[in-house]
Amino acid sequence: MSKQLSMFVVIATLTSAACTSNGRTPIPTDSGAGDTSTTDTGAEDSAMIDGAMDGAMDDATADSGTTDSGTDDSGTPMDGAMGDGAMDGAMDGAMGDAAMSDAAMSDATVDGAMGDAASDAATDASSTVCTAFDLGMATGAAVASGDLAGAGDDGQGSCGSSLGEDRAYTWTPPSTGMWTFDTFGSDADTVLHAHLGAECVADEIDCNDDTFGFQSRLDLDLVAGTPVTIVVDSYDASSAGTFTLRITATASISADETGACDDGVDNDLDGTVDCADVECELVPSCFEVGANCSDTIDNDGDGDLNCADSDCYGYAACVESVCDDAGDEDGDGDVDCDDADCLTDAACETCPASTITSVGTTTGTTTGETNNRIATCGGGTSPDRTHLFTAPATGIYTIDTVGTAHDTVLYVLDGACDGLEIACNDDLSASDSDSSLSLDLAAGQTVVIVVDGYAGGNGDYNLNIASAAMTFSAPAAAGDLVITELIQNPSGTDAGREWFEVVNTTASTLNLNGCIFADLSVDDFTVTGDLLIRPGEYAVFAESGTPGGFRPSYDFTNQMILSNADDEIILTCAGTEIDRVEYDGGPAFVTPNGATMSLSGSMTDHIENDRGANWCSSPLYITPYDGVNRGTPGSMNPDC
Repeated sequence: MSKQLSMFVVIATLTSAACTSNGRTPIPTDSGAGDTSTTDTGAEDSAMIDGAMDGAMDDATADSGTTDSGTDDSGTPMDGAMGDGAMDGAMDGAMGDAAMSDAAMSDATVDGAMGDAASDAATDASSTVCTAFDLGMATGAAVASGDLAGAGDDGQGSCGSSLGEDRAYTWTPPSTGMWTFDTFGSDADTVLHAHLGAECVADEIDCNDDTFGFQSRLDLDLVAGTPVTIVVDSYDASSAGTFTLRITATASISADETGACDDGVDNDLDGTVDCADVECELVPSCFEVGANCSDTIDNDGDGDLNCADSDCYGYAACVESVCDDAGDEDGDGDVDCDDADCLTDAACETCPASTITSVGTTTGTTTGETNNRIATCGGGTSPDRTHLFTAPATGIYTIDTVGTAHDTVLYVLDGACDGLEIACNDDLSASDSDSSLSLDLAAGQTVVIVVDGYAGGNGDYNLNIASAAMTFSAPAAAGDLVITELIQNPSGTDAGREWFEVVNTTASTLNLNGCIFADLSVDDFTVTGDLLIRPGEYAVFAESGTPGGFRPSYDFTNQMILSNADDEIILTCAGTEIDRVEYDGGPAFVTPNGATMSLSGSMTDHIENDRGANWCSSPLYITPYDGVNRGTPGSMNPDC
């Protein structure tokens, strides 16, 4: 071998330690594999120290090889220009003992350049990679794409799993500011990690696993002209697949999708487009509601037309409005009592099935009955039976099914079979499937007690009712009751369909007997007779006993009208103002038509309900309570 070739081999051996053939293997550390391969006690000490270097490159080897005994020594120019003396001197002086001995490439040099302090600090975090591709300053939807399968596992971010295959890119910000990197739309389960600079050894800046589904997003504050290394990694060995890397100036990204819910673009780069974005859930174009439920058009583009769209559930066009005419009004293929809409209709259910005239124990059976209703605490898959009960005196009533063999669900409706649910219980305890509840009732108050079953359970039951006399006080302080919802402009005729709602915010049952509701004009009414509102209970006051879809707690027919524009509702008890709402018809308060004015559920307070900003139209996703108007009478409102 010629000395020129020998020199080339040595230089190649030295440079190969920096990067392997794919250019992305981490530089080895001083401990572990590094000490047995290319650092102090490995290749350098065995191949590059005095003995090996002198043996490979000094007189003995060079003279005994082709140089001295071959054509070079026989008179070629090589012997004169690069022969024994010159070559030996050059090699011994430049790359021999002094340059390539232990002093040059042993502990001092290797440890100094990549030894314990520097190498370990740079690579112990498993975030060291060698950049494979330079993206320059490219930005856009697909500045890089490819397949992670077969890419190799060359580095790991702080937020990923292990053994994930990856590809790395150098990118230089064209301007100072926030930049967004994402892999939305990729098939691979990705992890993104970013490293400072474009070197093989680079400190991690940030790491993200899942932002949307299994795809990743990083938002980085970067300086123009200062390169970074972006690594598209797969979560683990089984997560590799195709990927797309997008780079966008964060300032150009919309704060949300509002106002652009029908353009087919992910404007806020959160991984969801148009109606699939949570910010579009209240946009009319993303709902199949009202008249849209009968126009044979897929208005929200979800693939479901009219009544087949869940948005239309509860709207008149999708309800079996007449349950004894042999017609299929909602076009779902189910006629009259075979339609779930008719389960509690008088044409399909005898309710109440019986009347209880006194406290004590009543027996019965749900076997042979039909499944007509579902409560907030259970039921819905078992036959049920209803009982009408009128409280003989004001007090606390305990109702239970103790002594019943099957698993029961027990609930109470206010006033009639279409009344609001005022109490519900499934099990007495984790080990007792009997049901029990207590509620405060006023003398003469009528309720419907429903005995239901759990998970299809049915059979004979005991219904036990006990009472204890009790006197309940009126609201005494501002905020004891809070006005939370009202409908001043229902769709169609207003007469008999306006109502408002209050909630008891105290820990005690309150008696509204004698309390006054009024406006600042001439409308007012006084609650006559005991009207109990339990802690946390919502009570509804309506302009008629049949405002549509439910039975109110109190009927103030012909005594008060809610103006469509501006009006007031002021509640006083024993001369103390408990709460008031003064809506202005805009701009502070909303002015819905066909939906309630709804106080945000998290703002149930007599101060917060003074602020118009805390009120909104009942959201589009709320099922109409009467087939037309949206609202939540008798229950907590959603947040605005």
